[in-house]
Amino acid sequence: MPTIAFLSLQAFLAIIFIFTGSMKLFTPKEKLPQKGITGFENIQPLFIHLLGLAEVSGAMLLILFTFLNSHILFVKGIVVCYTALMLAASYHHLVRKESGKLKMTLVLLCVCLFILVFK
Repeated sequence: MPTIAFLSLQAFLAIIFIFTGSMKLFTPKEKLPQKGITGFENIQPLFIHLLGLAEVSGAMLLILFTFLNSHILFVKGIVVCYTALMLAASYHHLVRKESGKLKMTLVLLCVCLFILVFK
């Protein structure tokens, strides 16, 4: 049975990725900087939308597998994907010298690693 702490961390990840993924999925590329999402200037809009779809889909699956009390490997698989995504995002924000966004991606990375190691 999952503990309240792990449920809370997984809910936190799901909410963040639903929010950011939805913006990438439904917002035109030109309007993303107005919503605080930067760094996609040289990226094709289709890739941005696919990234948003992956974030939202992962969050929905994370919620589904958590509440169905499915095998832990499903949840860990999703969190591994989010860990890889946060590593790439952290590198991206580090190169662009976006310290505020780097801090958030590092927090999400730490949450992912905590779930992977201790669950």
